[in-house]
Amino acid sequence: GINAESWIVYAVSVLAMIAAFITLASHLGSGARSIEEWEMHDTARVILIALGACVNMLLSVFVKFRLIGMPLLPVKGKVSESTVQHIGVIGNYATLLATCMLLLLNVWANESDIIMNVIAPSFLLMLVDDGVLFFELSRGSFRYFPVLLTILGALWGQMIVNSYGSFLKVGASAAIWDVLFALPTLPSHLSLLLLLWHGGSKKGGGRLWSIVLFVIVDFCCIFAATRPVVQWMAIVGLAGQMIRLYVGQFWSHAVDTIM
Repeated sequence: GINAESWIVYAVSVLAMIAAFITLASHLGSGARSIEEWEMHDTARVILIALGACVNMLLSVFVKFRLIGMPLLPVKGKVSESTVQHIGVIGNYATLLATCMLLLLNVWANESDIIMNVIAPSFLLMLVDDGVLFFELSRGSFRYFPVLLTILGALWGQMIVNSYGSFLKVGASAAIWDVLFALPTLPSHLSLLLLLWHGGSKKGGGRLWSIVLFVIVDFCCIFAATRPVVQWMAIVGLAGQMIRLYVGQFWSHAVDTIM
């Protein structure tokens, strides 16, 4: 049936990518290599990751449109609930793999471009409720929680790597200053994650003065920080708090007025 065929095709594709990585690793580790050979293997690795990302992105898009009743390919008949769950799991695996590969490709081929670390996790919006990996994505604004968590994880990870590089090149003082400039953005990030975790309900909300304080702190960090990654961490926090302020204070009032 469609379940078995989908799982077989997907399992074969994942195993093929793993086997390709193992093959590349064995070639890279076998004896001395010339610069040209190293560059060839490096290029092959990047192409492999890019191909895997594209395949999984296409699979995720096909699954997403199939589950919302707008199939991109001609199909016959309706899909049962059990089949929907299996297809949803496959689509979510493809979405996660595509996002991870885009971030990995950004590290290896683009030297950890900050904008790419912010844009790539937005593909997680393709996630669907499958009842196994992800559920309750339709609960309020919880759908945006995996996206924000991945963005912040990528930015904080890049900041830590940069700080470690500063520690090796300059010394501990430079690394400490990098961390100190980034720490003021942490409360704003945690506040946004808590809000999205509770689906945007009042349980995860905060008082108006605290949101305004987060906005001021993030705004100051944008101009005070010297590292672009820290500035982007502040920009993400500032954008999130501004959207939160608009939705919570102005949008609800506008809806009440219209109604």
